[in-house]
Amino acid sequence: MNKNVQNTILDTQIEFLCELYEKSKFLTVIQKTKFLLRNFEFSIKLHNILGMAYVKIEKFDKAIESYQTALKLNPQYHVTLYNLGIVYHEKMDFEKAIFYYKKAIKHYPDYLDALFNLGFVYKQKGQFLKAAKLFKTIISKEPKYFNAFRCLSEIFCEYGDLYSGSKNLKIVIEALRQNPN
Repeated sequence: MNKNVQNTILDTQIEFLCELYEKSKFLTVIQKTKFLLRNFEFSIKLHNILGMAYVKIEKFDKAIESYQTALKLNPQYHVTLYNLGIVYHEKMDFEKAIFYYKKAIKHYPDYLDALFNLGFVYKQKGQFLKAAKLFKTIISKEPKYFNAFRCLSEIFCEYGDLYSGSKNLKIVIEALRQNPN
């Protein structure tokens, strides 16, 4: 079978796995992904899908193993680095989460989800200035990134003013404007 046909088959299977994942059929995703890895062991996407499914069923060590295998194939792949950050974040190992989020951002500086999660970890750790700086960076890159506004607003409301003047209030108002609920 030629390489183009193999890639087409793999792409179709990955699309199918993503549909199953969206339907929360995580055990099926794991089973089918393991089967596909027999023929496509060098697929970073398959290793990431497997890791994501393991995270959903809280098999964090297996998820880490899947992501580490993917990193052996490409140590700079920002999605895998981000996914590892998520696992460690879920395990409440904030230092490792920070490490992997930062690595993902290093390889893809405009990775807004990684920037957000890094900011969120800082917020959880009580490092509000670091968190606020990241949320402001996200907003400057993507003014419609509601969660960055929400978290920045929470920091202002819960932990006091970080900026002088009416800047705090403007950010809270913008968050409410984007999502009145």
